[in-house]
This record gives sequence, C-alpha cells and structure tokens, in this order.
Amino acid sequence: MHVEAFETDITSPFIEFKDYARVLNKHVKVFIVTEDSPGLNNESASIAGALSKYAKPELMDIERQIAWQAVADEKA
Repeated sequence: MHVEAFETDITSPFIEFKDYARVLNKHVKVFIVTEDSPGLNNESASIAGALSKYAKPELMDIERQIAWQAVADEKA
C-alpha cells in the first residue's frame, strides 16, 4: 500500500495532485483533514462531544464486550 500525504491551500474547487499519473484510472480514497472544526459549536470539540448527550453509560461495558468479541470472531 502507498500513502500519499501533502498540504495545500484550497483556492478553487480543484486540488492539484502532482503525481496524478500514478493513480490515474485507479480507485482511490481521498482524506481531507482540516485544523478547524466547521459546523461544531464551541461547547464541543469533537463529534463524540457533540453526541455525548445521547450516551448511555450503563450500556458502555456491554457494547465494549460485544465489539471485542466481534473482533475476536473476525480474527478466528
């Protein structure tokens, strides 16, 4: 697997990708990470924080056990 990382300023709807020939006509995943969090209010710093009001602490242990069991079953 090859991972490409670069930084650029978005000044138009198009992003220049210098090594495009290597990925031309291939299926790719593109990740865009910004330093600010548009759409979130100042009270929550993350999506998890924005959804924390819906959390049910009494279910967290059960959900964690189910998740670990699913990973173990997948590896088996």
